[in-house]
Amino acid sequence: MEIWKNFSGQISTDFSVEQCPMLIGIMRPSTEAKESLSTFDYKCTLLQQGDILTRTRVKSNRERLLSELIDFKKQFDENEETVGKCL
Repeated sequence: MEIWKNFSGQISTDFSVEQCPMLIGIMRPSTEAKESLSTFDYKCTLLQQGDILTRTRVKSNRERLLSELIDFKKQFDENEETVGKCL
């Protein structure tokens, strides 16, 4: 929450390629992938570079980006639930 407070005032609703050439998602890795990581390690995932969605390699539009963010959020929530059970 403290990290989010530092960024929340700087977020713009304009996500043009010029202003945001990359979109990166950050989450804790799942317990399967976290053998040597501490509880506070995070994994960065490149979601979009330029106007191309990284996972699907298709040109981004609002609907595709929203779908990608929803998928990322589901994975994020699953990882948080798994990590929470291990703590």
